[in-house]
Amino acid sequence: IYLPSVGKSRPLIAAAQATPFLGSDFNYVDLINEIPSTQKYNRRDDVTIREMDCYAIRALPREEGGPYLHRDLFIEKETYRLVRIDYYEVGDKPLKTLNCYDYDPTLIHGNSTRPHRAVMTHATKGTETIFTVIVGREDETFASSMFTPAFVEAWSPEEINDFMFRFELRVGP
Repeated sequence: IYLPSVGKSRPLIAAAQATPFLGSDFNYVDLINEIPSTQKYNRRDDVTIREMDCYAIRALPREEGGPYLHRDLFIEKETYRLVRIDYYEVGDKPLKTLNCYDYDPTLIHGNSTRPHRAVMTHATKGTETIFTVIVGREDETFASSMFTPAFVEAWSPEEINDFMFRFELRVGP
């Protein structure tokens, strides 16, 4: 993770992945791609969510110590899009729910399979975080060197502004 206050990147240790991302209801681990080799998957009875027929799959971590006891994934049968994830903590208590919306391809540049709106509701805190993608670009190519600590730490404010302008990135409430 890049820490702008000190101008340095720091590795995100495993224990930190279970901490909130920028104070939101998302943990860092919620934002990374699913790694199938770290999970065991069990098919459950199909369900209907928001008038969509969905496959229900329980994801259980192969190793103990993760932030969740298990997660229930709900995937729309017709499109294979993720509709919802229910997260459970020790004692099989509901912890939070992620709902995914707005997969409309007219909202993006290129071919994207990600939702444009993701709403995480925290059951125990009673809070909600909404992530909205303004413009998605899955067909853009970037040099892999852009994602190294050395590159990120060397970016000048002018280069950051140029990058944000070219790709219509905005930071705001």
